[in-house]
Amino acid sequence: MRVLAFLKRREGLSRDAFRAHYEAVHVPTALPVVGRVLRHYVRHHLREELHGRAGFDCLTAVEYPDAAAMQALVGVLAGPEGEAIRRDELGFMDKPANRWVVVEAAPGARGPAPEGDDPQILVCVCAPNGAGGAGFGAAFSGEPLRGLLDAAGPGRRHRAQLGVAGSAGAPLFDAVVQLGGGEAAGIVGWARDLEAKGAGVLVARLSVHPTPLGVR
Repeated sequence: MRVLAFLKRREGLSRDAFRAHYEAVHVPTALPVVGRVLRHYVRHHLREELHGRAGFDCLTAVEYPDAAAMQALVGVLAGPEGEAIRRDELGFMDKPANRWVVVEAAPGARGPAPEGDDPQILVCVCAPNGAGGAGFGAAFSGEPLRGLLDAAGPGRRHRAQLGVAGSAGAPLFDAVVQLGGGEAAGIVGWARDLEAKGAGVLVARLSVHPTPLGVR
């Protein structure tokens, strides 16, 4: 079960300061608790918005063994074991602005996913008004996704994901694609073409910060 969390920094805090605190303080604070459950824990910090505005500063990707494990961890984090984690979050995150979404692989994805700590290009898509849900996912997984992968270049590692269910509030995005490598030639043009059809698109350059969790 894969969950993407779109996290926003506190007002008055720079992205550099947010990233430094997240990696040097928050990850070591949270890891003794979340590391017992998670199978994947990677932070993707925004470095440059190439097209559109993000509304968040870090995309954190986590994976659970199943939904029951996710709910169990949520309960632990809400209790005494999570107190230090919650307190630290209030010091550098704008928590009311944070959003998360459960995702599944887009049917049109092909090839290996990005790995390691190499830079990535992030592409996030909002469906045109009234066109979200399964219908949008099926449509995006066809020609739009093929066009994006063609624009990104042959053989490029990628992970194409569709939103399934999310936190309270309107979802930020309906499709999220991570592309290995920091080159964005052709992708911004693709984004503009898709926006001309009514979608909203973000293209951003990321730095990637994985935490090895071992094999479970």
